[in-house]
Amino acid sequence: MTVDSLTSGFNISTNLSLEIDFHDLMGFRPAEVADVLRQVGASEDNIPALIADLKDWYNGYLFHESAQERLYNSDMIMYFASHYEKRQKYPRRMLDANIATDYYKVKKIFNIQQREQEFIPILKQLTTEGVLSAEITEMFNLEKPITESDLISLLFYMGWITIKDITSGLYNFQMPNRVVRDLYYNYFIDIIEQESGLNRTVPKIQNALGELANNNNLLPFLALIKALIDKDLSFRDAQGFDERHLKMLLIPYLSLSASHFVASEPEWERGYPDILLLKRPNITTKYNFIIELKYIKLSDKDKSTENKIEKITEKVEREARTQLSNYLKTDNAKRIPNLKAWIIILVGREWQVVEEVPVV
Repeated sequence: MTVDSLTSGFNISTNLSLEIDFHDLMGFRPAEVADVLRQVGASEDNIPALIADLKDWYNGYLFHESAQERLYNSDMIMYFASHYEKRQKYPRRMLDANIATDYYKVKKIFNIQQREQEFIPILKQLTTEGVLSAEITEMFNLEKPITESDLISLLFYMGWITIKDITSGLYNFQMPNRVVRDLYYNYFIDIIEQESGLNRTVPKIQNALGELANNNNLLPFLALIKALIDKDLSFRDAQGFDERHLKMLLIPYLSLSASHFVASEPEWERGYPDILLLKRPNITTKYNFIIELKYIKLSDKDKSTENKIEKITEKVEREARTQLSNYLKTDNAKRIPNLKAWIIILVGREWQVVEEVPVV
C-alpha cells in the first residue's frame, strides 16, 4: 500500500515525504553519529577514523536536493554502536541481519506486477553505470502498468537508491552506501546465475577469494569468472559488451569476499584505479590489492589476424602498466600496507594477460 492509498480523498491531505523541513528526521547527521559514538565509549582520538569508515558503509542518503548534509542510516548506526559498546571493536559483519533481509524486498520491487524480466535492465544499469535518472512519482496507480519512473521512485522511497543531483530537470539517483551496494550485488549475482544456468558458483567464488587473500593467487577466481563469461547471455552480444560491463561482472563477485571490501574507481591523486580490494576492519589476512582491468573487443576481422591481436594487446598492456605505475607512486597507495598490484586483460573471451606488478 502506498500513502496515497490511505484515503480516497488524497487532495485533502498533504504529502510531506519530499519536504525539506522533514529531511533530517530520516537519519542521523554526522554530528549526531559522533555523539552516539561518544556514548558507547569511543575516544575523541578514534572518532574521526570511525566516522570515516561508517560514512562508507552507512552514509549517503539525500531525500531533498537542497539538503545540506547526507544522512546516516540510523538503524545501521545503532547496530554498529551496540556491538562497539561491548568490546570497542567493529562487528564481524558490518551488515545488520535485519537489513540483509531487505534483499528480498528489493527483489519484490523489481518483480512488481510479475514484470521482473522487463525491469532487470534497470538493475543492470544501476550496477553498471551507478546512476538512474527519472522524475519522482508522487502518486501511484497500481491498477495501471508500472512505468520505469514509478519503479525508480519506489526504490527511492524505500531508501534503496538516493538523490545524487538534478540535471535537465530530472533526478539522478545512486546507491547510497556499501551496505546497499552489497544488496544489489547479491541480486545481480542471482540474475547472472539464472541467465548463465550455472548454479552454486558462490561457494566456489568465496574459496577462490580466500586463495587470493591469503596466497596472492588470482587465477582460481579468474577461472570461475571465465566460466560465467562463456555462459552469460549478455556477453554473447559482443557489440554491447565493454570494459564497464566486465568490471560490473567482476565487482559483485569480488564483493563476496569475507576478508575484503571492494572499491570501484576511487578518486586518487593521479586518477581512478579500476578496482581496490581493501582488508575489512578486524579481519586478519595478508594482502590488499589494486587491479588495473582492460578489455579488448575483437571483430571477426581481428580474430583472423593473430599478429594484429598481439600488437593490440601489447599496446594496451603498456598503457595499463603506465597507469598502474602512476597509481603506485601516490600517497594513496603508500598508505595501504602489503599492497599487491595486478594487470588483467581480457581479449575477446580469454584472459590474455594476468600479471602481477612489483610494488616498490
